Amino acid sequence: MMGYQRGQEFLNEFGGIESILFFDDDSVLLSGDNAEKGRRLIKKQQFDKYLQEHKFLPNSVEKPKLDLTKYQQRTRDDRLLYLQVLKVLVTEGLKPTVPSTYDELIKRVEKLHPHTQATTHPKRTTLCKQWKKWCNSDFYDDVLACKRRVGRTRINSASEALLNHHTSTVYSDSNSTYKGAFYRDYCELVKEHASSNSDIYAVSERTYSRRLDAIREQERILNIKGLTQAERNQRLLTLKRKIRTYCALQRVECDRVCINMSLIDDDTGLPTPPLSLYAAIDVYTRCIIGVVLSFNAENKEDGFNLIRQIYMDDDNLPMHGKPFSLVLDNGAGFNNELMQKTCEELRVSNVYSPSNQPAKKPFIESFFKTLRADFFRGFKIEDKHGKVTIGFNSYKGKRTDKNTVETESLQKLADIKVSDFKRLLNIFLSEYSHKLHREAGHVPIEAWIKSKQGTPYPEYNYTGAKSAFHVFTDKPKHKLQPAGKVYLLKQTFTNPNGLKTLYNILKVDALGDENPDVSVFFDPFDARHVTVQGIDPQTGEVIRVSAYNVECYDYPAPISFDELNGYKPKSVGIYQDTKHEITGHYKGKIDSFFKQKRRKPPARGPKTPSFDENNAQLLTAQERIAVSHSIDSKSKVSIRPNIQCLEQEDNKNASKQPKDTVAKDSYDKDQLW
Repeated sequence: MMGYQRGQEFLNEFGGIESILFFDDDSVLLSGDNAEKGRRLIKKQQFDKYLQEHKFLPNSVEKPKLDLTKYQQRTRDDRLLYLQVLKVLVTEGLKPTVPSTYDELIKRVEKLHPHTQATTHPKRTTLCKQWKKWCNSDFYDDVLACKRRVGRTRINSASEALLNHHTSTVYSDSNSTYKGAFYRDYCELVKEHASSNSDIYAVSERTYSRRLDAIREQERILNIKGLTQAERNQRLLTLKRKIRTYCALQRVECDRVCINMSLIDDDTGLPTPPLSLYAAIDVYTRCIIGVVLSFNAENKEDGFNLIRQIYMDDDNLPMHGKPFSLVLDNGAGFNNELMQKTCEELRVSNVYSPSNQPAKKPFIESFFKTLRADFFRGFKIEDKHGKVTIGFNSYKGKRTDKNTVETESLQKLADIKVSDFKRLLNIFLSEYSHKLHREAGHVPIEAWIKSKQGTPYPEYNYTGAKSAFHVFTDKPKHKLQPAGKVYLLKQTFTNPNGLKTLYNILKVDALGDENPDVSVFFDPFDARHVTVQGIDPQTGEVIRVSAYNVECYDYPAPISFDELNGYKPKSVGIYQDTKHEITGHYKGKIDSFFKQKRRKPPARGPKTPSFDENNAQLLTAQERIAVSHSIDSKSKVSIRPNIQCLEQEDNKNASKQPKDTVAKDSYDKDQLW
């Protein structure tokens, strides 16, 4: 059945033109060419039947073409993105104005046009008004244009998305305050993307400058000393809302945090140095996609290991993949040549935020706050004996926190083994990914699955990308053996076919009986494979061959060179072999809390005579006190010479005193014996 409205004209079967004057649920009043004389009343069912039999045909009246400005055209096109999808939903039987239809509309629009995720969607009431206006015009698109032909500049979805991307990535990579240089780079980026999307255009320099000023103002306030934690959290939230992403792994922030806590080594049973955590968070979904536990000062190996963990997963934390861009800290763990080479091999863009500016990576900073509160202070731990603690008793709080009390040392408070800590942290992150993130408005794991389905791209994991992590070198050159073997860090690597072929190619350029030189690149945390590189002496072509460790090439999980050589690795991940069932609560169980043995400190200085030793020497109370005072702290003093000295002093004193006094003293002495 065709829809119609008052005033609409139709061609009848006789070629005349009739228009609808009025209609209701029962009948339709038509007006012919002769005005009053041509009016007739027809039953609505009969009129609908005439329409189906084509006895009444809509009279298409050509409407005057509106001359729309570019501003009006952009407004019309932006509104059509939503109304065209709404039209499809209505044909599927949904009501156009109810909230459930609006929610489904937003989901479909974001799926069909991912760039709309970077902007604020129109309100439901606004779309209802536009929908009614569009339907009354018989779906004439130009009626959606705004009345104002020239108005304030409104940025469309695609241009807004590119502007947000530039201010949140390129600007974060520099500490410069020269706005003109940033704007020139932004214009070049617009030209590059406009070739594939004609809707993208560059905003004015004034608009771009206002965006930068808004971000810098928030950063300036965050650096004010004495700012309360509530104000700091609010400013960080404002900055996070200005950074918009469209899919998972588009922006991943990495950082390192020092934890005021020590653990117990599983092998030695001794306390470890204070621990530090390296973490990577996906900004779009808020999923933690990589964590590394370390007990060393910040170093390049630990930062490198964090990038490896992003490509790994387990049953509890299945989120992994290849990031589009990495926002890294400017510390020694990330800003080094090895990290840059690794990102180049992985074809990942790396962005370094300036020092002492946490506002340029607000998402990872906010997660560290949640980690301290919900894990270190709020996680419920229970052992097999029924002992329960809320939070870790060995955690002393943030060192800069005024409420942190300095009592015992971290080593003395340690009561959690490293293996237990890794498992508890794995459980916490698993529960964290299944809880509603209030700030983002979604559950991280659900947002991850939805994003992977909505924006599919090739699956990247550690198995397929492990050769890209072969960027470390032990020494400039290694000797390639005739049997197709190379030796690296006390390990033997071989590839019978590939390395023998490489040996024959390079042997032509070797001197005498010497074996040819090759370069060996490896991953310090995975000793199962290395990459052997040589240069063809005739063509100058670089030849790369993968070689496996003859001792551990079939290990199911990576093993580090340090572990094979009897040392502990510099850092470890937290992935587990056991599946954790989601409970909805931050709690976990351990076997038992480790109780350290308290050893009495050894006594210093010379040994003091005991009560029995003094009795054996037949000393009086005064003599015992004198002996105790005369003990030298540097060397043991014999008791008998002191007694002789005391007797000589007594004789001198006795000669000076009256005889009755001497007799009394001697009497008292006899009584003591």
